[in-house]
Amino acid sequence: MVYSRHILRSACVVVFLGVVTVDYLGYGGAAASSAVAWTGLVNVTAANDVLQKTSGCDGCFDAGAISSQQLTTGDGYVEFTIAATNVLFVAGLSHDHSGTGFAEIDFAFRFNGAGQADVLENGAYVGGDTNYAVGDRFRVATVDGTVRFSRNGSVLLQRNTPVTYPLR
Repeated sequence: MVYSRHILRSACVVVFLGVVTVDYLGYGGAAASSAVAWTGLVNVTAANDVLQKTSGCDGCFDAGAISSQQLTTGDGYVEFTIAATNVLFVAGLSHDHSGTGFAEIDFAFRFNGAGQADVLENGAYVGGDTNYAVGDRFRVATVDGTVRFSRNGSVLLQRNTPVTYPLR
């Protein structure tokens, strides 16, 4: 199980194995808690804040969902708290949602299910290699025209890649 705290208005999650739980808290100054409304479900089921892969093949890029909430402009972020290190998934922010492959996500962390994570932009490796453990918090944020990738509050990588809105 991977628990995620969603502090933007949206996130794109591609699940290869396992369960992802997301808690939507708003964006900017908003702090009201509400559940993420999932859309575009492929080979997953959504119940409350839990997104679980229920079909497709194990280890295949054939399952995922996006939130119906979106960030239309400005700063925001999506944050995930790791609850298990044996779940393979990719999660982050994207403007286009036409499939289930990890290349569909503009800015993402890829968690390999063995305690290692890295950063992808549109499916391409860009760095940010790091270990992860249960309880670690990962964030993908748009800040002042940059994209920042953080682990436990420390920026691992900052990119000046242009952002196309809206992000989900």
